[in-house]
Amino acid sequence: MRKREIPHIYPEASFFQQVLVKHSAKLAGTFDKQLDCRHVLIYIIGVDEERPAVHSGMITGWFTGNTGGIGMQNIMVEAEKRNGIGGGHVKRLRKEGMVPAVIYGKGIDSIPIKIKMSDLRELVTTGGRNAFFTLSVEGMEHAAIIKDIQYDIIKSDVLHVDVQKVSLTEKIQSNVAIRIIGREKAESGGKVLIIHMDTVAVECFPQDTINHVALNVSELNVGDSLAVADLDLPESFTVLDAPNEMVVSVSEVREIEEPEEEETVEEEGLTEEEGEAQEVQEEQKGQE
Repeated sequence: MRKREIPHIYPEASFFQQVLVKHSAKLAGTFDKQLDCRHVLIYIIGVDEERPAVHSGMITGWFTGNTGGIGMQNIMVEAEKRNGIGGGHVKRLRKEGMVPAVIYGKGIDSIPIKIKMSDLRELVTTGGRNAFFTLSVEGMEHAAIIKDIQYDIIKSDVLHVDVQKVSLTEKIQSNVAIRIIGREKAESGGKVLIIHMDTVAVECFPQDTINHVALNVSELNVGDSLAVADLDLPESFTVLDAPNEMVVSVSEVREIEEPEEEETVEEEGLTEEEGEAQEVQEEQKGQE
């Protein structure tokens, strides 16, 4: 697995280069040495309205060599086609350090493939489950995301991976993990933090996917809460969950009082019938 050096699968990259060269003098006087990719994108759209840039992730990748979009590393994962099927074939793959997978998507037929387990681990570690990457299948490259990973429920081994080919100009739906920050402080002084949801559903371009969104709860007190609208998500994202849906809340720890056990006096040496008879006699005495 390697990082991409030349974004040659993105045709707009050459267009960006042409525009920047054409207007290099103006750009040199407008921006600092460390270019702000978002501002350059806005400038490009302004100077060439007939063919505006497709998305900010592409121009960011052209400058940084990071064609995976803002904040993401575009990683190349190599795969091979596989022909075998069945449990025996899958076991042999795992012994060889490979994981059975399949890639599918718009414009291609479903292709059974195999990926190195080490490459898959590095991909998930680097970009998370929402990682955007380039999958090379015997020389053919596809912009892709991980759609699903199946695990062994006992051993936690990876059983199978679904890879989806995506278009850089079409938005996808994704679940972004919510990472809680400041939980220790939020639960100090007899408080308890209640987490109502741990992911938020969004719609975004594949190259703009993020692994998680941070939520600071350190300043919350008893009775406070934070909702979906309080999540600091990129402006380009469309949030699919309701803005007022509660994410976390803080309550006070309450001790539960255990009911006192009624003391019972056991009469030794009495059978059940004798005990009932004794109770009847005591009731009659009380009535007298």
